[in-house]
Amino acid sequence: MDTRGTIRNPGAVTAVYDYISNDKTYARISHTYPDLAGSNVCMTCHVGRVIGDTIKGLNDPALLSAGTISALDFGNASFVNSHYLSAGGQVFTVSGYEFGGRSYTNIAEYRHDKIGTPATRQLPPYVDTGSNGPCIGCHMSRPNKNGNHLFLPVSRSTTTIGQITGIASEVCFNCHGPRPRSSWTLLKSREGSLARRWKPCRTRSN
Repeated sequence: MDTRGTIRNPGAVTAVYDYISNDKTYARISHTYPDLAGSNVCMTCHVGRVIGDTIKGLNDPALLSAGTISALDFGNASFVNSHYLSAGGQVFTVSGYEFGGRSYTNIAEYRHDKIGTPATRQLPPYVDTGSNGPCIGCHMSRPNKNGNHLFLPVSRSTTTIGQITGIASEVCFNCHGPRPRSSWTLLKSREGSLARRWKPCRTRSN
């Protein structure tokens, strides 16, 4: 952002997912994401450092033959962590490892990759989610921008760890607001699970 709070747009992000260890390159993988306007800033860091295709690219015969990569001994390889800061990659179904013979196509109702684009006005439930992509749409769209830099689409209890008390993002509320069997119900049903996950963190911090 500039000094007036205007979101900077660095352009569409091309993420490099090479696997490099001890100054040797073992896989060369990259992926270009859609141009998401203001959300491009977020995608720069939040698309993960390696992905499932990084694993598939290890010991690629063509690149090995060309001398572009080095051969990797899987028995001595460290963990390939595709879970680190990977939310953007998950939204666009890029980060995971895909096995052959299985379908990884999103269900028809999936809209999160289209938030903050004109597509949400053309598909059910036909709502305006802004023009700055899904990251800004969900995480920085509170009423009057109050609390935007909390980056939380929901509000949480100040006394009970993991308890969700409401939907804070106006964009999220368009689809997940009160309606029969809404995602609000799903969020509420997961409160216990969230609390259990946070409890060890709270114990360690005390």
